[in-house]
Amino acid sequence: MRIAIGGDHAGYGLKNTVAGWVKAMGHEVLDVGAHAYDALDDYPDFAAAVAEAVASRKAERGIVVCGSGVGAGVTANKVPGVRAGVCHDTYSAHQGVEHDDLNVLCLGGRIIGVEPTREIVAAYVNAKFVSGEAKYVRRLNKVKAVEALGTAKPGDLQVLIVTFEVKPESRQAFYEASLEDARNTKANEPGCLRFDVIEDTQNPNKFVFYEVYRDADAMKAHTQAPYLAKWVEATRPLIVQRQLVRGRNITKL
Repeated sequence: MRIAIGGDHAGYGLKNTVAGWVKAMGHEVLDVGAHAYDALDDYPDFAAAVAEAVASRKAERGIVVCGSGVGAGVTANKVPGVRAGVCHDTYSAHQGVEHDDLNVLCLGGRIIGVEPTREIVAAYVNAKFVSGEAKYVRRLNKVKAVEALGTAKPGDLQVLIVTFEVKPESRQAFYEASLEDARNTKANEPGCLRFDVIEDTQNPNKFVFYEVYRDADAMKAHTQAPYLAKWVEATRPLIVQRQLVRGRNITKL
């Protein structure tokens, strides 16, 4: 695995030590600096360089060392596709990867000692995202949706709200089929930023679909998805009424 490593003046010494550990573990290091001690250098330069290397897939993971780790984390998380966290214990270091797909580890060179850092780095590097657990995948997709909402132009976003009323005896079958459709959509369509199936609290036989798409093309792509056709075929006999509440640009809501 290639790991991008960077650090400012406050993390310079520890950064070089960490790079040596990573190499000894059999991994390749992409050192983005600092390459010399400079008391006036700035942590955002190195945190951004590590984050951009990860986001562009020049490296699979990243490690940044500054004074506290906080500034590096704030900076790295501004780069789309990066999930950075300050971890000063081994549990957070491996759990962050396993559950949250953490891809940039931030460390405070003025906060923790050398030996605890060695264990933290090993826990982080050796951990893998638990992709076989549906709950972790679901939560990661929600994180990505929040990120996409933040990076998309507001004028591009498309909102679709549809209300369905179903036969009482068909309620559970409709609900289960709809949840499956929502899961398929979120898993297979990066242009879908949100898809919620909401039960009406006033009428147990009514459901509201709340969908947000990055743009009109993404919404159109959803209408052509094979699992949507399967959902339509399965649920059509169950539906009493369908009402499109809104299907317009989000800036007009």
